[in-house]
Amino acid sequence: MELDTTNADRSWWLVKVPNYLHETLEQAKDGDDVGFVKMTRPRPQGPMEFILDVRSKNPNPEMEIPTEHRLVMQPAPKHMLSVFSEVLPSDEERRGTTVVQSKEVSLEGRVSLKGDAKPLAMNAYMKLKRSRATEAAKPTRETRVLDQAFTARPRVMMHLQKQQEKAMGPKLKKVRAPFQDVVDQLLVLFQKHEYYAFKDLQHLTQQPESYLKEVLHKIAMYQTKNPHKNMWHLRPDYRTYGQEDGAGPPSL
Repeated sequence: MELDTTNADRSWWLVKVPNYLHETLEQAKDGDDVGFVKMTRPRPQGPMEFILDVRSKNPNPEMEIPTEHRLVMQPAPKHMLSVFSEVLPSDEERRGTTVVQSKEVSLEGRVSLKGDAKPLAMNAYMKLKRSRATEAAKPTRETRVLDQAFTARPRVMMHLQKQQEKAMGPKLKKVRAPFQDVVDQLLVLFQKHEYYAFKDLQHLTQQPESYLKEVLHKIAMYQTKNPHKNMWHLRPDYRTYGQEDGAGPPSL
């Protein structure tokens, strides 16, 4: 690969600009005037001052951005920063020859000054700072008022009982209890909590999985929608059991 050094004597400025100014300059087309730099010397023996006046079109009309920026420049280390350009061969050039063509690289010059573009304290800049501060102060969470009341009962915490099981040793084989005994046991449990997960019911009743599901289908319903998805609750005709004097469970 050959390096073209025709323009190696050129001098460049390396300026760091704010994000909004970078977006504005990126929208400019080739050949457009994006602005100009005003150079002044306030004091006869003082340093030069540079003011960047941006005239490029603002890509975000809803947000007013500063147009004048002070360039705080300082000499760059010699022979440390250089500017290169490259030109890739076009598709037609690649198709017209069997020789593999490499990209053309040129040394466009060296960086003589580097610095930052700082916006002047204008009304547009102050508005931009206030809008950014307001946006940053917005809470990530907000409180909303629900149209309908929502009540959720806590699920049974089984971790303590599971720890006791591990301490007791290996599990024993589950034996079917009489059908009515299982129903009575489930009714007592559902008086404590409205919703149960199946694994919790199986742990509390110590009944085989298939047998317990058979009993549950008789007296309970499986919830398929939120907020109690995949949980069991009593059928409506069983929910009033024990609340009225002399009331008893419906006959199965």
